Amino acid sequence: MSGRNPAASPGSRYEPCENSRVDKAKIITIVSVIAAIIIAWILVNALLSVLVFVAKIAVVAVVAGIVYVIIRFIARDRYSD
Repeated sequence: MSGRNPAASPGSRYEPCENSRVDKAKIITIVSVIAAIIIAWILVNALLSVLVFVAKIAVVAVVAGIVYVIIRFIARDRYSD
């Protein structure tokens, strides 16, 4: 093969079309989508970590309050004499 475009008519010069712009736009779009997914993954992971931490603190506070009330009740019964 001589490197010519088979779709071109014989004797005509092969002119590259404007697909290079389209290809660059597609690449930029794909890279943007991948970057958006990665950033969203990181943000959601951080948000869920914070929410889990807040939930743990809330559960610890409730359990600590219950334990405090139980200890206070036991101590009042033993030392009320």
